[in-house]
Amino acid sequence: MFRAEEKGKKLHFETVGVIGANEVFGDKETGSHWQQSTLTAISGPLKGEHLELYPFLLTSWGEWQRMHRNTLVLKPRPGMPNAFPRKTLDP
Repeated sequence: MFRAEEKGKKLHFETVGVIGANEVFGDKETGSHWQQSTLTAISGPLKGEHLELYPFLLTSWGEWQRMHRNTLVLKPRPGMPNAFPRKTLDP
C-alpha cells in the first residue's frame, strides 16, 4: 500500500504494462510511469521520485490473534463467497 500522492499532489493510477514481471502503472496527472516493485517513477516528469509506503504489518492470523485478542471476524452469508470470482488459490 502506498500513498497516492507526490509533493502534496494527489495522483490517480492505472496499469500501463509489465516490465520484468513487475507491474508498471501511470499517473493520469503527469503521465509518469511507476514501477510497482520499487515505487519509483521510471519515466515522465516525476522520473526518479519515490512514492511513500503506508506503514503495515505482514503477519499470520495466529500472530494477529495473539496481539489483538478481541478481534472480531466478519463471516460471509451462506453462498456469498460463490458470488464472486476466485482471485487466489488456497495454499
